[in-house]
Amino acid sequence: MVYILFIILVAGVLPAYAGETGDLPDVNDLIKKGKLAEASTLLRKEIDAHPENVEAYRLLGRVYLMEGDEVKASSVFDKVISIDKGFEDKVSSEYYGAGLILIKDPKKSNIGLHFINKYIREKGDKGQEAASPLYAAGVEMLGANRFMAHVILDRALVLNPSYEKDEDFYLAYSVKSIQKSADLVEGGKDFLTRFPEGRHVPEVLYLMGEAYRDLRNSPEARAYFQRLVKEFPETEWGKKAVTDLKF
Repeated sequence: MVYILFIILVAGVLPAYAGETGDLPDVNDLIKKGKLAEASTLLRKEIDAHPENVEAYRLLGRVYLMEGDEVKASSVFDKVISIDKGFEDKVSSEYYGAGLILIKDPKKSNIGLHFINKYIREKGDKGQEAASPLYAAGVEMLGANRFMAHVILDRALVLNPSYEKDEDFYLAYSVKSIQKSADLVEGGKDFLTRFPEGRHVPEVLYLMGEAYRDLRNSPEARAYFQRLVKEFPETEWGKKAVTDLKF
């Protein structure tokens, strides 16, 4: 089911370049239907017959991306560029489209980020458009892989420094994507300095209390839980703190 969903998503994100497939009008249709083996066979036959057909190479690269074989895909896309530099922009779009999909897969997110970074390097300032989808992907990754989530969010912040003023972003970046308790405490302090009246303050206080407890610093943990009970008693986090103070 996940594989089928991947195929559907790729077909929706990656550009079709309608009217440019020449003698290969059925290949895009096969790719959209997930019939990758059939598409690959047709493309290989076309390449054997016409080794300079850049469109056939490009579509074969797309098939490799869908199959998860990023190494072969990269090799084929490099071949496209070596034959016709005019296809360079379209190739980078293939990387970008695939990267936006692969980055959501915890097992392939590093490859997806690599593809997106490749697109950014080639596009220069225009690559800043990747900041928003990276932001979304980083937040989505929090539950599966906090380390990778932080890496993705850090890349988004480099592309768009204004995210430092975005409370939701900073909650994910400085607190929720942090793995080590000591680092979470520091990230929490940073967050509270930047957003002292923010709506996420109760959550950050609670997470800092948990972090101090994990560090076996009971006095600091109790201090944060007590602050929650005093200042935010009706919030979800204030009520949780009441329970924590009983132990």
